[in-house]
Amino acid sequence: MINKTKTKEISNLLDKASIKSVIKTAKSQLKDGGELQPVIFLKLKKKKEFLLAPILIDTQSQKEKANYLAKMGNAVEASTKDEITEALMITDAYMLKLGKRKKIKDEDLPIRDNPARTECIIVVGRNKSRSKVVAGTFPYTRIDNRIIFQKEEATLEFSSKAKQKDLVTVGLVDYLFGSEEADLLHRAHGLDKEKATN
Repeated sequence: MINKTKTKEISNLLDKASIKSVIKTAKSQLKDGGELQPVIFLKLKKKKEFLLAPILIDTQSQKEKANYLAKMGNAVEASTKDEITEALMITDAYMLKLGKRKKIKDEDLPIRDNPARTECIIVVGRNKSRSKVVAGTFPYTRIDNRIIFQKEEATLEFSSKAKQKDLVTVGLVDYLFGSEEADLLHRAHGLDKEKATN
């Protein structure tokens, strides 16, 4: 389940320079190969860095993906006897085009089947305390087998002022931070908490 690869030392996984370097590499790989597999960068408390290659399938439900990543986070900490302090995930995905959400008649239509969808690179990350959060989307189109990024619709936001009392969520990355974290987030999102903590 876990592809555990030590990477070169990263002083701060969530700083702007690191994030922009990761995005640049991801764009290059997407242009060269036509696809981008999900990758998770982890920084552990004892200054170890790992690169994970999760297997996320489009047909999996959000609940199944959350459960899978919660177990992955637990497995990393158990096998390394260490604590995950920062996590960053980058992958390609579908998103709804800006300004077209209200035109969708069937809101339950899976986004991969939605005519208003567009492809994009998504990058999300946070530290354990949620005092640092990063989230970005980089939409693109395919024209004659070329990847064209839509720079005007790209977003990249950094936050170092996440309030502890608020639930700051960056999607599936949240579930990497252990059973207690998964339990909190499952209750917040109305998911089955037992499946994520087993």
